[in-house]
Amino acid sequence: MKKLIIAALLASISLTAKDFTVTTNGGLSMLQQQVKEEVGGQNFPTLYNYAEINMNMEMRYNLNKYVSAGAYIRYDFGNRQYASSPNSTEYSGITYIIDTDLEEFWFGPIIKGHYKNVFLGLGYGLSAKRVDNFLGLSNDDGFGNSLTTNSIAWLIQLGGKFEINENLDFNIIMEYRVRYYDKVNGLNIRGDYVIGTQNITPMAGISYNFD
Repeated sequence: MKKLIIAALLASISLTAKDFTVTTNGGLSMLQQQVKEEVGGQNFPTLYNYAEINMNMEMRYNLNKYVSAGAYIRYDFGNRQYASSPNSTEYSGITYIIDTDLEEFWFGPIIKGHYKNVFLGLGYGLSAKRVDNFLGLSNDDGFGNSLTTNSIAWLIQLGGKFEINENLDFNIIMEYRVRYYDKVNGLNIRGDYVIGTQNITPMAGISYNFD
């Protein structure tokens, strides 16, 4: 019975596939700060090093040539390294570096408006979770690193597309995300504070249009 249900679902998807667009995008953010005696000189220990990879996938139904709507999955992961004492004057010595990881997962609906080769997208994070060892936040049960939000988690995309062939497009996107994390390890952050986070991320990828 389960096989019949799965087969029916796959058949229904294939029958309506011409109305769908699948998009995959990726981005990369990097930041490094070091102390140097001069430009191009010796590298002393890193004060701050940050790298993050961003991956996004969308499945949208094309309501007409101007509007599409669907769902997206977003995954970000990265690493931070920072000196425990960036004001230290002993740059030639060994600086203790704190190393932390970051993971963030979003899932939710997205709607896009299209005009010629440009588009504007608005999405919401129905599920917005972040694991961040950098913050070391606490709730009434102690410290934690798993953040969630049930209040504000929006993303806005402004981008353009360049046709590769009849079905395939290359996309460039400038994305803005804002979210307010209000829980850590499932409980309210101590003092009922929220962690406001926003960032602007350039991304690029491809879209496949089923027709």
